[in-house]
Amino acid sequence: FEKKGYIYTNILGDTLYFCIVKNNSAATVEVKGEASAKDAAGAVLGVNDSRIHVLAPGETSIMSFYFHDVSAPDSVDCKLTYDTSPYYLPVINNIAMEQTINDRNLTIVATNKGSINAQFVEAYALFFDAEGNIVSYTTGYLTDKDFEIKPGASIAEQLDAYENFDHVECY
Repeated sequence: FEKKGYIYTNILGDTLYFCIVKNNSAATVEVKGEASAKDAAGAVLGVNDSRIHVLAPGETSIMSFYFHDVSAPDSVDCKLTYDTSPYYLPVINNIAMEQTINDRNLTIVATNKGSINAQFVEAYALFFDAEGNIVSYTTGYLTDKDFEIKPGASIAEQLDAYENFDHVECY
């Protein structure tokens, strides 16, 4: 796996860690992550786990880890494991996403270009300042009343930023 992480501490003093994961293997997998927030001396301040239920070869997705009452850790250590028998079928590569960046949000239109229903599709927007620090984030489900995007269907979502931002990444 290829991975990249971002630490974000909210105004309540809680920390979130976002781990971007790309599957560089030849297998479709379920990815499990265990993260430890640490201080400068390496002492563990909090732990959390997360998962990506299905990730096909070449696909990229995001994991989020929440550390309650852990403010501004020095680092986060994230260990990934995987299972080659995921329950769900992969659909990320079948979703075409159009993005429009506005001054206070990101508007996305997701279209299912595949032949199967895409279930429980969730988008994460990470909003960054010019130095590459997360200043805001938001998530939203892109689904119909059945919690799916049917083949050929498109669903739009607005993901709002609550701070001024320089650029945005969407997963």
